Amino acid sequence: MEIHRLAVSSLKVNITLLKVDDRTVVHRVDALKFAEQLHPGQYDVAFADPPYASGHAARLVALFRVNPFARIISIEHPADQPIPGDDTRRYGDTAVTFIYAP
Repeated sequence: MEIHRLAVSSLKVNITLLKVDDRTVVHRVDALKFAEQLHPGQYDVAFADPPYASGHAARLVALFRVNPFARIISIEHPADQPIPGDDTRRYGDTAVTFIYAP
């Protein structure tokens, strides 16, 4: 999921270069609106890298806790803005938090 046209174009180029066209779908849509429509357990793994200043990471985590649409979600966020989860890895001023579905 990506909302910005140029980023969608870049994703599609990379998908073609990696030869994974037959296993990949890119949705040009707001990720939170998309996630609200998902069913529990619909995906095995979900990766999220929302804009840091948007507050979307916390909203996505709250949504995931109510509706765990994947078995695990990985969320990239600023290291100084912790997200409660099962495992957090820090890389400089960036952190990646993993949250497992119940």
